[in-house]
Amino acid sequence: MRLAAYVRVSSDKQDVTRQRDNITAWTARNGAAPIWYEDSDGKNPRHRSDKRQNFQALLTAVKAGRFDRIIVDSQDRFGTKDAFEWGKLISILRDHECELIDSQGRLLSGDDDGSVLTGVVGALTSKREQREKAHRNISGKVTYARKGEYQGGYAPYGTDVVCFGPDGKEKWRTVYVGHLDRLKVYPGGKSERFTGKNVTPVKDTTDTLRLRPSKEKDRLKIVRQVFKWYSTEDISPRGIADRLNGLQVSPIFGEAWYKHTIRAMLSNPIYIGLPTWNKRSNAAFVEYVDGRLQEINGKARTKRRDCADYVQPEAPEFAPIVPVETFNKCQNKLKAASKAANRGHRSPKLAELWLRPFLYCGHCGEVMHAAGGGGSTRMKPNYFCSTYNKYGPKNPKGCHCHRVRHEVLEEFVLRYLKETAPKVAQLIQASDTGDVEGVRSILVNGRFLEQEFADVACDVIAYVEEFATSKERKRIGEGFDVVFGLAFERIRPKLEKLIAEKETELDGMLDDYRTLPDSLKVRAVAKMEPLEAEIGELRQRLVDLRKPFQGIREELETRKTALEAAEKEIEREAAGRRKGEALRGVVDRIVCHFQHGERKVNNGRSRLTRLEIVPISGDSISFMGGASPGRG
Repeated sequence: MRLAAYVRVSSDKQDVTRQRDNITAWTARNGAAPIWYEDSDGKNPRHRSDKRQNFQALLTAVKAGRFDRIIVDSQDRFGTKDAFEWGKLISILRDHECELIDSQGRLLSGDDDGSVLTGVVGALTSKREQREKAHRNISGKVTYARKGEYQGGYAPYGTDVVCFGPDGKEKWRTVYVGHLDRLKVYPGGKSERFTGKNVTPVKDTTDTLRLRPSKEKDRLKIVRQVFKWYSTEDISPRGIADRLNGLQVSPIFGEAWYKHTIRAMLSNPIYIGLPTWNKRSNAAFVEYVDGRLQEINGKARTKRRDCADYVQPEAPEFAPIVPVETFNKCQNKLKAASKAANRGHRSPKLAELWLRPFLYCGHCGEVMHAAGGGGSTRMKPNYFCSTYNKYGPKNPKGCHCHRVRHEVLEEFVLRYLKETAPKVAQLIQASDTGDVEGVRSILVNGRFLEQEFADVACDVIAYVEEFATSKERKRIGEGFDVVFGLAFERIRPKLEKLIAEKETELDGMLDDYRTLPDSLKVRAVAKMEPLEAEIGELRQRLVDLRKPFQGIREELETRKTALEAAEKEIEREAAGRRKGEALRGVVDRIVCHFQHGERKVNNGRSRLTRLEIVPISGDSISFMGGASPGRG
């Protein structure tokens, strides 16, 4: 039995020991040695199975046929969003002949009425628990945010987290000096350092935590300067970020200042004394909107809240760090900039950039950004690195702009389709007609095929060449699987008889082995090992490859149809949406690899050097020698 064990905790503050002990106890009783998969770093909520790295690795291994069974401590440790996702994941396991059991040995993936009902009820219970927990969590945050209490997370730049006792006096404050690096500072000046994840000062149950202006006066000066620059100068948040980076001002959290960190600072009411919660939300079950809790049906995604949904205390908690007039002026400028940026957001130019969902930057791995072109720059529709777009030149991944025209990439995609579809068609024809050399030639040069087909096809051909009689080979025109079946059924009884004889011989040697003196056991083992290997080779010849060969043959037929449909849609004047849908049936992603230019050559611009097309099935294909460097 090929067994995998999976353990999960919702956050790294929890321990996996109990789960491991329960699973280990079951495997010890049943003599099994599992391969462990564990999601215990960071946050691993049950409803975000797509974000759990090792869970996804486990599913990939299941689809590759590596496991017959998965064991978890209990159903909720497997983790699903709802009954629908539970059914989807169980279907995946069943399609690949893999069972799911818990540490009590109960089959969770069975098809009997009891197992199905128990699994669905468990998934529904899990969903209800998550919603109830979300209700309690969000309701509590609303209550405490209205009191002005700190809701967790990084303290905004220029503020400290201050602990107040029941008497309202400051007991200590947390001053951030870096990522996961904090100082607990007492009113008298004494300080303690807290370094590491989840290593923070702890308050007493009767204490409260609140945000207050930082004791670091230089940070307060920077905050006031940022608001002054934005309210009095014709400068953007990115321009301010570049200015602060040039002055080597530390952002405390992160390596540099970016436009989104400046925009977050400029729009945060904390700087006029109002600690604010619900400025953003990435809730998956319950959110606070329009003054009430509302349940969500769908995936969690980050949303910017309208000011009407902000939760604040009725009065400022402290004197404003920046003048209220300056703050309001910055809000008006931010709104005007946002309206200008969103004007024409759904323009036909952007709608026709249908390759965007497929494109990834080969340097940072992020999805690329689309630009409609035109305007004063007169650029054509293009794509460029989204990390560069978000963070600017001084981004954490070191990405350049990496700009490439849409028409260039479209030509490569069409070339891929035109080259791949005929090869798939040729392989299907060669397989159907029994063209040995044709199949071999395509398998050698056709990297568009997954290794599974290549292995099965080669094994079938080798079997036919080795075991088929001349009479059977005359029927090669009916297909390899037909001739394979004739040879397989003819020699199977002989192989089964020969294997039985060899196993009887091996069993006799094993019986004699127990009575041999130690001096002769080594020689006996030397005789048994080749015999055991021979039995293994004979068993390999008893594997019926007709069904997998036919299954992959059907897959190739489906792929051929999808390739031809995508080529047809892209060549004709179809809408971008239709082109994207057609390509989605063939291609998983397209990775653009760039070479950074030197300042002395081409003014430091990047060059597209390799385009990697990763299909849904099969090996990726790379096109070398890309577009010329330069704008657009």
